[in-house]
Amino acid sequence: SSGTCTAGEADFSHALGSLNAGTTYTYKAYIDNGCSSEITSGTFTTPSLTASNVGPTTARLTIANHTAQWWYQANAGPDSTCQGPVAANTATKALTGLTASTTYTYTAYSASGCASADELASVTFTTTQ
Repeated sequence: SSGTCTAGEADFSHALGSLNAGTTYTYKAYIDNGCSSEITSGTFTTPSLTASNVGPTTARLTIANHTAQWWYQANAGPDSTCQGPVAANTATKALTGLTASTTYTYTAYSASGCASADELASVTFTTTQ
């Protein structure tokens, strides 16, 4: 899909926001305010978070497209405070101490403190009975 031409970045950088997890984006840089003379482009895929091996008290988080260390936090339960860091190049983290038949939302973050500005992706799952 097409985007919007944003002009006037004096420091040759632009912060991106409102991106979706597990999505591939292509951004282009232009030399003019009308965005008609492209000088470069780049493609990247945002991280995605999935849950697998879900049992009554355990599960596994897997983060894709992220190679730096990361932190995680749940909306409830034993991981309701910021946890980590998970080592760089480690895509999975085993979860324990969960409660059977409970719905959890886990969020992965790029920095300690688990601030919303550092959110990478989230996943919701329900443990089995």
